[in-house]
Amino acid sequence: MGKLQEFIAGVDVSGITEEVFVSNRFCSDGETLKFKISAISGDQFAEYQKQATKIGKKGSVDFNRRKLTELIVLGHTLEPDFRDAATIKKAGCVTPEQLLYKVLLAGEIQTLEAAITQLSGFDNDLDELREEVKN
Repeated sequence: MGKLQEFIAGVDVSGITEEVFVSNRFCSDGETLKFKISAISGDQFAEYQKQATKIGKKGSVDFNRRKLTELIVLGHTLEPDFRDAATIKKAGCVTPEQLLYKVLLAGEIQTLEAAITQLSGFDNDLDELREEVKN
């Protein structure tokens, strides 16, 4: 068995995590608070693409960029957990999506998405990836 073959036999991408800086807004008592994110597996990304893509009548394809961003950020931001029911309720929201848009600025959401996709091995610009999904 070759070295690469042996290496991949022992690899599991499900536990890849990282702490990332998102914005200067997230500071408490002089400490910068970082978000904890996890990588996306190939199967998860394929499922997100499927959920964000709708096939219309006559074979037209409608790709929802916002939905893909939500799936990536909500599914792979471990801390804070935007899906935590107590946090959602405390913030006066009903859904994780509402919480996400209530507490983060648009650029912060994009920063998180970019960090998650980069951790997941995507070196391409996310807009290029979205174009590939559409086609």
